[in-house]
Amino acid sequence: MINSSAIIGFNMDGVRLGRSGQLCWIQMAIKHVVYLFDMMALTCRDAFNAGLSQIIESMAILKVMHDCRQASDMLQNSFRIRLNNVYDTQVADVMIYRKDSGGYMPKYVRNLSVILMEFLELTSEEVEFYNIRKSALEQNPSIWQQRPLPSVLVQSAALNVRYLRELRLATLQVLLSELVEGVGIYLDRVRNSPDPFLDAENGQLLPKEFLEFGPLREEKFQKNNFSNDRRVQASTLRERYLNSPAPNYDKQFLTNRILESTANCAIGSSDNRRTSRNTGHDTEPGFSRSNPNSVNIPSDMFRERNGDDKPAGRRNLSNIVFRPA
Repeated sequence: MINSSAIIGFNMDGVRLGRSGQLCWIQMAIKHVVYLFDMMALTCRDAFNAGLSQIIESMAILKVMHDCRQASDMLQNSFRIRLNNVYDTQVADVMIYRKDSGGYMPKYVRNLSVILMEFLELTSEEVEFYNIRKSALEQNPSIWQQRPLPSVLVQSAALNVRYLRELRLATLQVLLSELVEGVGIYLDRVRNSPDPFLDAENGQLLPKEFLEFGPLREEKFQKNNFSNDRRVQASTLRERYLNSPAPNYDKQFLTNRILESTANCAIGSSDNRRTSRNTGHDTEPGFSRSNPNSVNIPSDMFRERNGDDKPAGRRNLSNIVFRPA
């Protein structure tokens, strides 16, 4: 199914990820499934030879990632695999900052949790997986080598790629907003003018409306209280979340944090239906707890897109099955 997908979410986890590190996990997300590849159990050579390298190098499959630098380094210098056709959401965030600031570049890049909160409007609870991963790595930098991997980290690894495809759409929408606005100027330029011959003789002269793009962006940027070094954010909540240290969770808490949220989730039962917030639609997870190849997650942690490719609010949400490969 991955080979037939045009766009996948992609991530790699390991110990000191890079050319001198060890690769432990590869995650790939398609529309309704997240695949987790245990590279220690499969062995990297066998897994890559079995088809993973073709997916990674394919120019026909777009890999959506958040900060591809270390993954690209490891793949190229440790396995001679070239990571191709990548959409990096961290780079997209930088380009959006540059567009909104009128040309400034940020001093610091932002982590995935903050970007998800901004562009997909996820809550801090919904991106808790990021802090769980961060805290686990601070306690044990080699945690991804542990077998069996704690279930809370299995789920956080899956959630780390779950939203990437939708995040690409949301950031693209912002990046292309000026193009859409510019086309709108062209569409209205003559048809809304009393002069049908407007621009007929000087069609190569740029309409004056385009000259307002730069000043308007910079004025909006200043009103939102952004700074070039990104120490000041438009949202105090997100700034506080970005700069706050990860909680020092103990191991039992790491195991229970997400599992407790699934306790009341209906798994393959029509007697325990839940209602998604803000919509009133019922959600009914349709996979069985007895399935050894699936890891069950509350369905309200996921979103899907409307048919017009716009990020959806909370509505009848799809079931996602995480399949260890």
